Amino acid sequence: MVVSRSCFVGVFPGRCHAFSCRPGVCPLEKRSSRQRAIRVSCKDIDIIGTLATDLQVFCEVNGLPVGVMPTDVQIRRYGSSGLARRILMQGGYTKVAESIGWGRIDQSLKAAEKVTYFAELLERTLTEAGLPTDRMPPKKTIRELDTLLVNRIECLPGGTGWQKIADHLGWEFKPRPKRGKYIITNFSPGYFDCAVSLRKEVENLLDETDDSLHDGRNIMPSVAVLRRKPYLLNAIRQMGGPDDVAPRIGLCSPSDWRYFREFRAVLTLLSEYMELTDAKGVMPRLRHLQQNGFEELSRLIIRHGGSKAMASRLDLKLPSGKPNDLYWGPFSVSFALEVLDACDTLRFVDRGMIRMPSTDTLVAFGVPNADVLIEAYGGEDAVGNQCKTPGETRTTV
Repeated sequence: MVVSRSCFVGVFPGRCHAFSCRPGVCPLEKRSSRQRAIRVSCKDIDIIGTLATDLQVFCEVNGLPVGVMPTDVQIRRYGSSGLARRILMQGGYTKVAESIGWGRIDQSLKAAEKVTYFAELLERTLTEAGLPTDRMPPKKTIRELDTLLVNRIECLPGGTGWQKIADHLGWEFKPRPKRGKYIITNFSPGYFDCAVSLRKEVENLLDETDDSLHDGRNIMPSVAVLRRKPYLLNAIRQMGGPDDVAPRIGLCSPSDWRYFREFRAVLTLLSEYMELTDAKGVMPRLRHLQQNGFEELSRLIIRHGGSKAMASRLDLKLPSGKPNDLYWGPFSVSFALEVLDACDTLRFVDRGMIRMPSTDTLVAFGVPNADVLIEAYGGEDAVGNQCKTPGETRTTV
């Protein structure tokens, strides 16, 4: 037999809460949904009315057309983030515009009106940024000021929005020509596939370039230098880029050369800091480096593995005094700097990396007690690994 809820309420008048749909709420005390809807709708009407008034004041103060919903970027750029937040809480710009009877810029304006509006907005944006308003600035400059404005101009009908804006303002607009693929016509097919030919072209480029613009004949030049010969840069990019091509032609890759110079800078700054603080043999804490003005050293230590890894590589004690479980073996920062100076001068290159010279070469170069120290520190391989310049298979280039 089916018993209605009212029967239970009549039988158990003191336990009506136990049989309600929601715990703790008596069905007899429920507020009607119609009354709640009326109250909510009245509240929304008040909020929308306040928003309409605030939007009208905002447009009048900032010189924007009244009756056209401003964009989120415009509202936030003029310092009304609170107004933008209230609009989003009421369902977004489209819903609020429909509620107050305003139109959106994309739907309410015709094509000619859009050009006029965007031209005035662009001119006002440039004026506020202190830029000249007698010529069309680069797109990159406008994008940094207002990304949404750039997107709207490029979406104008016909695909010639920038030209229309320039014609409306009387500016000269020169579209940037599309960069085509550089075609190599002066060389036979497969010429750059040969490592000898490619190495010869790179050496010719280095000979024609000022020495201050590149790092030497054993280092692959940067892209800025390679741009002097577009066909050479195009050929290198087709083969995988400078970092992939450099080991094939016996040059040090740009990325490894930057890494080598960074590690050398780490040891130089670390040696200066330890002499300054009289804390030789102890790895400094990163926060102490930052407090004493060695922010660059702190950043480089983090880049090269952190304090614990650098301390284990350079045979330095941890500042906490705890034993280092990553200990590599005996070593010296001063000797590592002398080895790196020799590597920078001699520049033995193999497989795209700077390699440590042999013991005899270091002795001939003038590194004091090189043979004794290398033997004490575990041999050439151990010293090369701790200096990040492995000494296996060396070839002089």
